[in-house]
Amino acid sequence: MTPNEKYAKEIMSAFQTAKGKGYCFCINPILPYKLVAQTAIGISSKDESRKILIVTPYYDVTNKIKGELIKIDNKEYTNISYLTKLYVNPKYNYNYDCTIVVGVNGEDSIDLELLRKLDSCSKFTLFIFTINSLPNDINLFLTKHSNFLKTTVTPNEARMAYLYSPVEEWRCGVELSETDREEYDKANQYIADCISIFGDLKTIEKCARGDKLLNISASEFRYNFAIENGWNEHLNMNSDYEKSIDEIYNPNTLNEKANTFYTITHKRKEIAINNDNKLIEIGKIVRENYDKKICIVSKSGEMALAIANYLNGEEFAELNIKCGQYHDCIPETYGIDDEGNILIRKSGKDKGKPVILKSQASSTQYERLYNFDIINIMSIKFASNVKLKISFDLIIFTDCLTANIIDFKSRFINSYCNSLPNKVYRLYSTNTIEEKSLNSENIMSNVQIMSHIEEKFIFD
Repeated sequence: MTPNEKYAKEIMSAFQTAKGKGYCFCINPILPYKLVAQTAIGISSKDESRKILIVTPYYDVTNKIKGELIKIDNKEYTNISYLTKLYVNPKYNYNYDCTIVVGVNGEDSIDLELLRKLDSCSKFTLFIFTINSLPNDINLFLTKHSNFLKTTVTPNEARMAYLYSPVEEWRCGVELSETDREEYDKANQYIADCISIFGDLKTIEKCARGDKLLNISASEFRYNFAIENGWNEHLNMNSDYEKSIDEIYNPNTLNEKANTFYTITHKRKEIAINNDNKLIEIGKIVRENYDKKICIVSKSGEMALAIANYLNGEEFAELNIKCGQYHDCIPETYGIDDEGNILIRKSGKDKGKPVILKSQASSTQYERLYNFDIINIMSIKFASNVKLKISFDLIIFTDCLTANIIDFKSRFINSYCNSLPNKVYRLYSTNTIEEKSLNSENIMSNVQIMSHIEEKFIFD
């Protein structure tokens, strides 16, 4: 039994002990809509004629609950009705056997009168809160009219179970273009030559930055290293052998090579990570899963932007997909409402003009549109704001050097994978440091490698 299942079971048991009047806090990372679905099924299993009202903060949460009910029990529950909190009419006399209220607490405030109204809708009421700190008046109300539902599942237990939940991983190899392969091989050769000259990475670092442990400057270390390798200031440049020593071990040459080494190493990595041919592979994965919620994770904002532009292009128009973005390289975009209409300024000197958003505001807008199911794909930068709060059916990592699924879960603690096992795609450039790194990984026991796909491209 998973912590999610255990938590739901214990909540149901405590709810019965409390005679149908209780509240709980949905501990991170247990998903509220999953808890609601499991609880609703538990209540219905006693008597399917029981009329249940489920109140949610937004319509997308309602849809997730409906989808989860079908997923768990493969049927629609006609005894369950739904309302979003904005449509709760304080004057209407709701009449239900049980009311389940989830996430009606906003980030700014909780409406006490809303809770009073919902508590009076039925004999049995379950409040599921998605924040851990409640205002004093709410706490007082709950103390008088409800009961705190205790469970043995700890936040850490739930977190660890989610962090290391089962994973199905597809590994997709993509060849570099001829131009990129040529540049990559040149960089590779330069790095190999440097290793041959310096011997190891530590020596390169000391030649570039000095030996802090021994308090030796970079220039002093290079001079000593040059002397050790046969160089001196009085070499005979008429001698081919001594001239070759000077060409390789002259301290000025060592300085240039050591510092260029880091530039070339970074360039080699970027060629592999930002392989343009990966866009084609991402497109294929999206085509096969166009009706799913997809998160695409890249190292750079530039790559995240290129992916969004590619997926929003004419090539994918027939799929009716829309890709949002969450990073710092988003160009200025129009502000739009939930219906997709461009927002117009209603006052000020720019009255009548469209609202223009910078990258941060655009990221927030895309996040909102994604969570409202107006768009179904998010292209993000791994180093983006950790406040990102989305859920997805599958996740694509555009390289295997920046992050994996555990890195993602550890960083973005408010974002969740809906699928179990988690559906993960990891792209890598073949015959590069990416493939070498991937092949050297220790595969964790919770990860099942589904396939190793190598994409071959033919260039004219």
